[in-house]
This record gives sequence, C-alpha cells and structure tokens, in this order.
Amino acid sequence: MKKILVTGGSGDIGEAICRTLASSGAHVVLQYHQAQKRAQAIAKEIKGHALQADLASEVEIKKMIQQASKHLGGLEALINVAGFPINKKTRSYWDLPFEKISRKMFEDVFAIDTLGTISCIQAVLPIFKKQKFGKIINFASSSALLGHNQGYPFNVAKAGLINLTKSLAPELGPYGITINAIAPCSIRTHWLDHYPKHVETQLKKKIPLGRLGTPEDVAQLVSFLISTGGDWLTGQIYLMDGGETL
Repeated sequence: MKKILVTGGSGDIGEAICRTLASSGAHVVLQYHQAQKRAQAIAKEIKGHALQADLASEVEIKKMIQQASKHLGGLEALINVAGFPINKKTRSYWDLPFEKISRKMFEDVFAIDTLGTISCIQAVLPIFKKQKFGKIINFASSSALLGHNQGYPFNVAKAGLINLTKSLAPELGPYGITINAIAPCSIRTHWLDHYPKHVETQLKKKIPLGRLGTPEDVAQLVSFLISTGGDWLTGQIYLMDGGETL
C-alpha cells in the first residue's frame, strides 16, 4: 500500500499514523484544517505532502481528494481520522446534561465527524471503483459502541460511522474495496492535558494492561489493516481499549 490520504494528519493519532505508514515505504498526503505549521513540519519529515481543507465543506473535500490523487498519482487508501476538535474552547459541551446541549453543537460535531467522513468516502469511491481496489478506515470511539453519559454529540456522531462502516462493506466488497473502523478508548493524546493529572491515574487503574494506549498503538493497527494482512477484513469495528471495557 503506497498511496495514502490521512485526514486529521496533524493531530496526535493522525501524526503517528502518517509517520508509521511513511516508515514502511508509503507515500502519504495528510489533511489539516488550521494546524498549518505542524502539518507542514510532519509532511517535510516524512517526505509527504500536506493539504489544507475544511471537512465541513463538501466542495473542499472534493478538491482535496482530487489534489491528493494528482500529487500521489492515484489513491489506494483513505484513513478518516479527522474529527471535531476537543479542546479548552470546545469541550464545554462535554460535561453538559443532554437537554442543555444546543442543536448547533450537535450540528457542528456532525458536520466534521459524520458528514465530513461521508463526503470523503463519496469523493474517493469513483477512484477506488475504477481501479477495483481501495481501503477505507474510519475512526469511531468506544463510547459510540458502549454508550457514555458525557459528550453526546461526539458519541452519536461516531455511532453513525460504525453503522456506515458495517452498511457499506457489502456494497463495496464486490469492487475489491474494504472498509473498517477503529474505536479507540483512553489513548494518551493532548486531550488529557485539559484535565487534572489524577484523571490519567484513575484511567490507568481501569485498564487491565496497566497503561493508556498510545497513538503509535493505533497506528500499528492501521498499518496492519491496509497491508495485505487486512485484505480479507471488512465491515469490522476494532475496539482498542487495553481491556478497559471488559
């Protein structure tokens, strides 16, 4: 697998995926929205290419797919990592009771996490169908599988991607296209920096393997799924939680 587009490539998990794939010889284009300096630095280090695109815009998504395909001389895999940013400014909705969350907040999260992913897949399918090959990996969440009484917009948006993944697999299979999803839980990224230190300690105690997952752990699963080892895997949801939800 040599020609790969990674959305959200400037985030912690996206960066790890880009670096892991590039180290195995892949040619990577990474999408970013606002983190231009970080994205360009990553692209330079992995000898890849960075593209700016707002994934809330169907027009920009189509342009991104065209540019990525042109730069790489084709596309073989689409890794949909990008999601609505959770930071100090936006995480206020996370702890709100359901009835206090505005419709706009749901719409903002859905626009990136669900509709953005849908539009990326729709834009790349003509390429994959024509060549009778392609691999798609979506990013869901453990909370989308199991439910969680916080972060309702995120949970519901990611649950939609789980159903999308399972529903599309039978349609895309005859074209030689696989589609799977990864549902991470308790991965050590910068989102934890917005919480008190004791939160990380408490999380570790819930995990049988005794540590949080790392972006590199996630990247290794992505690498396997887009390798020949993942050729007969489709429509699956891979829960990565170190045993936390058992």
